[in-house]
Parts: sequence; C-alpha cells; structure tokens
Amino acid sequence: MKILDVLDKEHIKIDLKSGSKSEIIDELLSLMKEIPDEKKGIIRKEIMEREAIKSTGIGHGIAIPHTETEAIDGVHVVFGMSKKGVDFLSLDGNPVYVFILVVANKSLNLKYLSLLAHVARILSKKDVRERLLMAKSKDEIINILKEVD
Repeated sequence: MKILDVLDKEHIKIDLKSGSKSEIIDELLSLMKEIPDEKKGIIRKEIMEREAIKSTGIGHGIAIPHTETEAIDGVHVVFGMSKKGVDFLSLDGNPVYVFILVVANKSLNLKYLSLLAHVARILSKKDVRERLLMAKSKDEIINILKEVD
C-alpha cells in the first residue's frame, strides 16, 4: 500500500499551529472531517495510549502517530508540518516537523503494518525529509510523495 492510496489533499496541512503533542494529535484529527467527533475521540484516546508506551517520534524531525481501532473502517492517513517544530518526546530528543498520522481498522492489520513500514522507509531518506520541509503547498507535498511512493 502506498501513502497516496489513502492520503487525500484535504488531509494535508502544511502549517500546523499546535505546540504540544496532544494539540498536534487534535489538529491532525480535525482534518478527518469525514469521521464523526465521537469516533475521533476514541481514536485520540487510542493514539495517546500508544504514545504513553513509546513515542512515535522516530527521529530526524519525523513522527508517525498511529493506531489500529474498531472506531473506523478502512485506512486513513493525515499529513502535517510544523514550521516551528514540536517537542514530541522524539527518540532522538529533537523537535518534530513532519507528522504522518495513520489510523486503520483492526481487521486491516497487514495493510496497516505495511503502510507504517513504507512511511518510515520513505521518511528515512534525508533528501525526502528536506524536500517535504521546503514544500509550500499541498500540491508540492503530493508531487514529492508521488515521486518517492
């Protein structure tokens, strides 16, 4: 599964304003307008429980908050960038600038795990991270992801 198979333009925000982990999660979830608020509340709780176990801030300015849940059908992805960076308790101790939120129904475990691995692999490349951080529009983000996806 590729990122662009499940990432819509409406689920991209290149100027996240939040300054904390919980606020960033809320801001990313707010982009999922197709999901009712009560289900977003369940997803938020599950993501924060996951974060309490170990941060999904994987280093190099990247975080991939994620959860498997019964609250939704399918696989959903949200992409966000913070120009100022956020303390996400990242594994390397550095601020996070690029966030990719992945949420999937529990029945789609193999697709979910495959997508997480794919996202991590793509974002492990320094040139991709740098290009994403320089992007000025949603279209630029999509074009970069098309090239590397």
